Amino acid sequence: MFTVMDEDKAKEIKNWPVTINIPGDGGAITKAEIRCDFLLLKQDEIDSIIQAAREGDDSSDLMEKVWIGFNGVQDAAGTTIEFSAPNRDRLLKISYLRSAVTREYFNAVNGGKPKRGN
Repeated sequence: MFTVMDEDKAKEIKNWPVTINIPGDGGAITKAEIRCDFLLLKQDEIDSIIQAAREGDDSSDLMEKVWIGFNGVQDAAGTTIEFSAPNRDRLLKISYLRSAVTREYFNAVNGGKPKRGN
C-alpha cells in the first residue's frame, strides 16, 4: 500500500549513485561514480522551472535548485572537493557530468532504481 506523506515538504534523497561516463580518445569511455543528494520537488515546481528556462530565464536552472550535496569528487591533485554552491556550479559546466547528474535526478524523481556497479 502507498502512503501519501506531507506533500508540502520537498523530500531529500541522500547518497544517490551517479555513474559518469567520461569520454576519451578513440571513443573510449572511463566510468567514475559519485554520490549525490537531491531535493525531490513536486511536479508542478519542476514544470515551472523548466518552463521558465525555456522562456530564457537564466536564473531557472533545475539542477542548481535540486542538487544539494555530493561526495566522491576530487581535483587533479587528489584533494577532496567539498559541496558548495560554487563547486556545484563549476561541476555543472562539465557537460558529461551534468548529463549524468540530471539523468539520475530524474531516475530518483521517477522512482527508478539507482544504478549499481560500473
